[in-house]
Amino acid sequence: MFNSEYNDKRRWISYYHQTRLIMEKKPKSVLEIGVGEHTLEDILKRKGIKYEGMDLERKTTYKGNIVNWVPKKDYDIICCFQTLEHIELKQAKEVIKRLRKYCKWLIISIPQNTFHLEINGKGIAIPKKTNKCQSNQHKWEMGYIGIEWNLGTGFFDIENPYHLFYTIKGDL
Repeated sequence: MFNSEYNDKRRWISYYHQTRLIMEKKPKSVLEIGVGEHTLEDILKRKGIKYEGMDLERKTTYKGNIVNWVPKKDYDIICCFQTLEHIELKQAKEVIKRLRKYCKWLIISIPQNTFHLEINGKGIAIPKKTNKCQSNQHKWEMGYIGIEWNLGTGFFDIENPYHLFYTIKGDL
């Protein structure tokens, strides 16, 4: 069932970037961790990409908890959008390290709790350095006091600056 409160304009901007980042890599296989409303699954399957999903609660290929779950095979891309912040930061770092072993590319998004500015069409994030997450379902967010995690250069869309995207080279 479509949920218009969950799937607002900002969420669709995020779906656009998720799809774009994946399609740029021309994958044959994708594993999505945390399937949400199955939107990305629908898009990728229509593009002929072999898709599998893993989720704690929703019906998909695999059911499990990302904290201790291990992929059963290799993938061109493993993606994990707006999921890692629901577990402790130390666990999220371990998950990233483990998932990289099973893919060519790991594409993730995590929330950034920052002030956002737009200058000449480019988004700039200024850390708030707060000790309160924007969502009470999150254990941490980028910009949270004490969060240090260098994942390389991320990007965000000024129309949805809360989702910070990273493309990380896998170990395959």
